[in-house]
Amino acid sequence: MELGKLAKIQEKNFPRRYALISVKGVQKLACFLNEEWIIDSTCKSINELLEQGTVGEEAVKGWIAMQPTVSH
Repeated sequence: MELGKLAKIQEKNFPRRYALISVKGVQKLACFLNEEWIIDSTCKSINELLEQGTVGEEAVKGWIAMQPTVSH
């Protein structure tokens, strides 16, 4: 397999900034990317776990705190 054929990752997409935001009174994980809040695949999976009660908000906050941040 040639490395040149692998999809290139755009640096502007990483690292992503995650936060719990309120959507219609419900806390949801969202990602700030390219100047807007989105629900990416990671958020969708974690939000499903939140809805099911499998994980709590404190666990998600801990996960957010462990994510890499951008230093300016």
